[in-house]
Amino acid sequence: MTPLDITIPYPILTGGEVFDVTIKDSTGAVVFTSATETNTLFTVSLGAGDYEMYVTFAGATNVWCFTVFECDCPTIYSYNVTEDISSGTALYYLNITFDYRSSSPAVFGSCGFRISVVDETSGRSFAVTSFSDFTSNVGSLYTKTILIDGSAADFAIFTGGDTLCESHTASFSCIAPTFPTYYGGVQIFEVSGIWYIGLKFATLGVDCNLITINYTEISWISPGSSGIPDSGSVVIDVSTLGSLPVNYDLPINPRGGEAIYVYALSFTDCCGNTFIPAVAMSI
Repeated sequence: MTPLDITIPYPILTGGEVFDVTIKDSTGAVVFTSATETNTLFTVSLGAGDYEMYVTFAGATNVWCFTVFECDCPTIYSYNVTEDISSGTALYYLNITFDYRSSSPAVFGSCGFRISVVDETSGRSFAVTSFSDFTSNVGSLYTKTILIDGSAADFAIFTGGDTLCESHTASFSCIAPTFPTYYGGVQIFEVSGIWYIGLKFATLGVDCNLITINYTEISWISPGSSGIPDSGSVVIDVSTLGSLPVNYDLPINPRGGEAIYVYALSFTDCCGNTFIPAVAMSI
């Protein structure tokens, strides 16, 4: 049954005046009757179907026809929170996908539903009354994408009649690549006059494949060494390196005249984790 709010705004009643209200279904059966209604809202619960409402006042009767739709809950196919760091600042999106593979667009358009979202700073609601209110779709799987504050949010789905369907908590689950390791017996080596630190990447992440490598030359032991110690930072997209595991040669520019080159490194992934390995050495 669907709660239906009804208001009879005119004529405006005074004193003890009342309306005589009768509602009949499509078979003519009386499903609601009251002789005490006023201009104040009243609620009746009706099943899906066609109805006629008879309102009598001062001996005159007016008839209104209306249809009640049972608004079923939509079917949630999946939900998650994704991260977008393309702008340099992490943005988080709640993605809720609904399954309409066995539903008629006409039925959907008659009902609609509401998405209530509470994130770290606010609560908001989004009405979905047509397929154009979704952000995207793949066939009959329709997704609503919502920018949220923080990496987690609570959300609830309500029918058009404001009945709670279901509620969930979604959060960003960041799975980063494993941090690289050194490969070979010598971590720092020279090829055709160019120096490298040899790193090995073993696994990909999920929605997170960037690793920032910070490196600093920390030791120069030859008396004749000169120049400014080398340092730098580079961001590696592990997903572009090819089939894993794969060796990656990080080019460096060590200070000239050293007998041994020693570098301190740190790795930070796009999930915010940091790892500091043992120093890399040229012997």
